[in-house]
Amino acid sequence: MPAKYTSYIVKSGDNLSRIARRFGLKTWQEVYEDPENTAFKSRRRNPNLIYPGDEIRISDRCCELEMTNECPYAGMRSGYTCPPGYVKNFWTCTEGTRTIGCGECSKAPSSSCWSATDDDWQCSIWWWIS
Repeated sequence: MPAKYTSYIVKSGDNLSRIARRFGLKTWQEVYEDPENTAFKSRRRNPNLIYPGDEIRISDRCCELEMTNECPYAGMRSGYTCPPGYVKNFWTCTEGTRTIGCGECSKAPSSSCWSATDDDWQCSIWWWIS
């Protein structure tokens, strides 16, 4: 399955490192050097100078998760919690040599991140395992 992308609009106070962490990436370079961000990179030749309103494309990697509604967690992201009436689903996926933990809260058990629909989904989260 080809990579899916999320469009992210830069907000006041954002920087590429903060955006990368929010989306579970290890470095800002993973955002800046992604081929989907060629147009952004040509407008912002200095990665330290980004502006509110800039659009950045973020690869959903091997997990297709809705990042605008991150599941609540305390401590480690893998300790996320679900609201009453939702079940915690967890799986791993591999991208190259990296293993990513993927989780979501939905109304029914799920074995993959692509099986939930908008109607039964509450939140999602992902984190690096290794």
